[in-house]
Amino acid sequence: MNNKKCNSFLWISLAFSIISTIFIISMLIVSYNQAISNININNDTQLRVGYEESLIFTIFVILSSFVLELSCIRSIYKILKHKPIGYVKICYIISSLLAFLVIVFIHLVLFGSIHLASSSGRDYTADVLLLTPWSSFIVSFVLGSIPVKHDDR
Repeated sequence: MNNKKCNSFLWISLAFSIISTIFIISMLIVSYNQAISNININNDTQLRVGYEESLIFTIFVILSSFVLELSCIRSIYKILKHKPIGYVKICYIISSLLAFLVIVFIHLVLFGSIHLASSSGRDYTADVLLLTPWSSFIVSFVLGSIPVKHDDR
């Protein structure tokens, strides 16, 4: 019964992760096409390069969000399947919470709910989105990679 619960969690969460990533990428493509159609950037090379750079940056952020979602799913799956105890369980919980909170933060920034601009006008959104996801993925992956000791009685 426990294996059935683990497998159903795995497939549902993977499907949700893939669907949300496809949804964000499709929103990105639609907004990119609308921006191109509204502004004639065919003659302005600097503007076109700026749009392409922002597109690459956004795809990089979306990729990091997807990898974090997979790390969160992995940690929760290990908790459900192996039922660890002690410090291993704490590390898995910290790993999944860290990944989940950063995923929520990334999605709130991408959907425009959070703006990271200072009072002087400097926008720190790109800096935070470049540094936060990949560093938290590394920490989450390392914490989620601690092996579970099995009782072989």
